[in-house]
Amino acid sequence: MAVYGVNNMYNMYNTSLRFTGLATGIDTDQVVQSMMLLEKARINSIIQQKQLAEWKQSAYREFINLLRAIKSEYMDILKPSTNMLSQSSYKKFKVSVINSVNGTASTLVSASGTANAMAGTYKIKVLQRATAGYVKSSEAVTKLESGVLEEYDEETANSIIGGTFKISLDGQMKKFTIGNFTSGDYEGSGWEALANHLKELINDAEYGFGSGSVDVKLENGKLVFTTKGNIGNISIHSGGENDVIDKLKFTDGASTGFRLSDTLEQAAAKMRTPWDLNSGKLKFKINGQSFEFSKDTTLSSMMNTINANEKANVIMRYDETTDRFIITSKTTGSSSTVEIEDVDELNFLEAIGLFIKDENGENKINYTEGQDAQVIIDGQKLTRSSNTFTVNGVTYTLLRDPTEDEKNIQQEINLDIDVDAIYDNIKGFIDKYNELIDKINNAISERRNRNYLPLTDEQKEVMNEKDIEKWEAEAKKGLLYNDSLLQNIVTNMRRALFDPIEGLNINLSSIGITTGYYTEKGKLNIDETKLKEAIRNTPDLVMDLFSKKSVSQPSYTRTLTQEERSVRYKEQGLIQRLYDIIEDNISTFTDNNGKKGLLLEKAGIEGDRSYINNALYKEIQDYNKKIDSMWEVYYRKEDALYKKFAALEKAMSQLNSQTTSLLAQLGMSGK
Repeated sequence: MAVYGVNNMYNMYNTSLRFTGLATGIDTDQVVQSMMLLEKARINSIIQQKQLAEWKQSAYREFINLLRAIKSEYMDILKPSTNMLSQSSYKKFKVSVINSVNGTASTLVSASGTANAMAGTYKIKVLQRATAGYVKSSEAVTKLESGVLEEYDEETANSIIGGTFKISLDGQMKKFTIGNFTSGDYEGSGWEALANHLKELINDAEYGFGSGSVDVKLENGKLVFTTKGNIGNISIHSGGENDVIDKLKFTDGASTGFRLSDTLEQAAAKMRTPWDLNSGKLKFKINGQSFEFSKDTTLSSMMNTINANEKANVIMRYDETTDRFIITSKTTGSSSTVEIEDVDELNFLEAIGLFIKDENGENKINYTEGQDAQVIIDGQKLTRSSNTFTVNGVTYTLLRDPTEDEKNIQQEINLDIDVDAIYDNIKGFIDKYNELIDKINNAISERRNRNYLPLTDEQKEVMNEKDIEKWEAEAKKGLLYNDSLLQNIVTNMRRALFDPIEGLNINLSSIGITTGYYTEKGKLNIDETKLKEAIRNTPDLVMDLFSKKSVSQPSYTRTLTQEERSVRYKEQGLIQRLYDIIEDNISTFTDNNGKKGLLLEKAGIEGDRSYINNALYKEIQDYNKKIDSMWEVYYRKEDALYKKFAALEKAMSQLNSQTTSLLAQLGMSGK
């Protein structure tokens, strides 16, 4: 039964108003409450015990959070800069990469040192970067199309002559004036002659964009502009004075290119290669993976679906500046591949220019092979499939392709141990460790003052808020006095830091980290000069002291036997040992006995099943049940007392009535 059942019990035994003391003159409420004081004291005692259990649970959870904070900051793979379980935390380097010719910072390559690197100078020549294989549209995909021109007549044609318009081609804008296309000097007649005249204007070597840049045709009564060669986007704009684009049936700013929000059906109408999505479905394969899209699928959605397919292993994108599709392998190097195949009669991939004709007139993929990175490091030529690779502990990243001259220039990489960064990380951890040890020692050594018990509701009613806070602060002291769980954490951590590590002839004191006076109870002190010398001169030993992994049992699991744990403990570094101790206490995983970390089993933590499945939670629930039961007894007894006093009132009332009647009969009524 939960605590909230108390009010229901009260209502069950208090169903009517009481008018007491009318006949006897007795203050029944005061008498009953006085008689119930002992019962109330018993209930308050249990309520106080429950409150102590709740405070104790909160106190444990504070230490759980302290341990979690240390683990999160210094033992988390997602925080490599501070993760002291990682060897790289003890082999940080200051890195400079310069061009050996002029001593300036290199723009060809960057570098970093791993835990296996050695301080020194390394030299690299970059011959070429790794690239990914890709398939690309051989020409611009879309067209610039006017509206349908009106039926040809001389009056309309003459109104166009002398008109102006502007064309932007790959960002270059030029203005054109329409000449007399009706003179018979141009192939075709009517609007076809206009199309050929516009083609001549735009491709003029001196005033236009040069021969072969733009094709202009009359198709189905519309003027159609398409770019040629490697030219991409084209757009048409108002010519200002004598503007004629409205008569040419173009809107100002109309251009080639797709919008990513275009559906496949909308895209089909814009493509320069006639393409009709009659079936409503589109099917093709990329690297053996089948894709199918409906006519309502947007280009953006189509490409996102392809790019999210891990097995296809490609990135498909549309370049609006060149008006081309590109499908690039996610893998760089000569082994990267992009294989494509149309699997229906719609031939979408062919329509967007991803195939070209070979010398025999057969379709072949317009594929550019990937290439491996090639470098010379310290005189040795190496080939790698990626632009980021590690050689002798140094990780190189090739930033750009070298010029021909740069291929002969060495880039120098200087690696120096970053003593200050390593020292600061170790010091930061030790500060947190000392803070934890200090708080635990204070908690387990602070005695309880049993004169300060949790306040009852009645006591709080007569106190101000400030006094309540002071009282409860005293009442909360000493809750974890001599607590065995916390004592074991301190003892195990102190022992873990100073027990020898198998195979290592180094300890904390030899690198300048020692315990202070006895009164400091295990807190660590740092000799900054000595520790920095150890980091500078023997970085590998410092690294092993803290982060050495057990060879026999390299990973902490909740299922290790005691023997396996013992072997792991002897072989591993100090931070690895502390990690195990922390996990023993706060792990949310279960061991072979179905138990989580010791502190979670005791007090639980929010966000985990242990929050309502721990020893103190069960203890608090037992108190709740006991309190409910005691209140039930209380109200039964209280109700019984009220009934007895009610009976007394009734008897006294009857006696008073009889007395009054008798006196009246004897003539002594007082009238």
